Amino acid sequence: MKKIILTLISLLLLIPSLSFSESAGKIIDTYFSDDDCVQVEDDYYRCNNEGISFYGKFVDGLQEGIGIYKQIDSDMIIYFVAEHQKGKVSGEGKTIIKINEDWSREFILPYYDFDYPNDFFEMATNQSESLSFSGVFYDNWNNFLIFGEFDYVNLFLEDNYYAMQYFNEWPSETIPPLYRGCVYTAKVDLNSITKLVITPKDGLASIGCIDYEKSNENKNVGTRYIGFIKNMREHGKGFKELNYSQRPADTLEIPPLDYFKDINNKEKFETGDFSNGELVSTNTDFLQNSKQYINFDKETYTAGWNYVIGEERLKFNEKYNNILSDIDGFINLFYQ
Repeated sequence: MKKIILTLISLLLLIPSLSFSESAGKIIDTYFSDDDCVQVEDDYYRCNNEGISFYGKFVDGLQEGIGIYKQIDSDMIIYFVAEHQKGKVSGEGKTIIKINEDWSREFILPYYDFDYPNDFFEMATNQSESLSFSGVFYDNWNNFLIFGEFDYVNLFLEDNYYAMQYFNEWPSETIPPLYRGCVYTAKVDLNSITKLVITPKDGLASIGCIDYEKSNENKNVGTRYIGFIKNMREHGKGFKELNYSQRPADTLEIPPLDYFKDINNKEKFETGDFSNGELVSTNTDFLQNSKQYINFDKETYTAGWNYVIGEERLKFNEKYNNILSDIDGFINLFYQ
């Protein structure tokens, strides 16, 4: 049975005024046919085929401009809002998984000449053909963002590092209060996908916390920890810069003990063994493994670029705010 809800997506549980017209023009879409569609005004149609609905515009029989797909699966509603050109999704698209009235998880990705939903069905059948691109994931209930490269079928990639930022304003056993607004660079704990909060995987990670009073548009100032974490806190061997600023890309190959001067200055650095977020013993063990440090520092640099790209993707929300702020209202226009 054809379904848009694919592998990990299924696990995310835990215009103008239109008037009705009986006649329809010639639809030459690859998924919807004339029999599936009702013309409501001029070039605007509503369509349904095998439980997947579409609301939008057809020009010369092909989808054009912004449109909304809708599917109901169990108690969830899945919307896909995307830009179309000549029948293909060409541009950015936003998937919204509405778990209940107050809680949704959503992600924005780019699509290039994408035959939706047929290409999804094909990739679900042959996942080795699935594509991945830089995008952004957002949870509105717990107010966190995840930036990075996402797979169209499986969403989170097991071996990839993601930039994760948490903004929840209420007490949480999962998110340490002192770390709200900080950016984690880490792999995703795939076991947390079905939980209220998707969290970083225990292991090698970084935690960057910006001091917004000292930072400006040209330079971020704050603290950054690189090392091992557990339960979203520093835990194990690690290194923290207490006055961090972005390291130039052409210096990333320099071993940390050569690059950082005055490494024993406790006002600038904390290095050694950490337990539950606190430094408990001082040593340079972590920094002596230069290859591990350098390779991971490169991952954080890449994650930083994905963060920037993800922020650009979020502009999709501003561009189509009139539709995204009232999706059901937009859909209801196609039944008037």
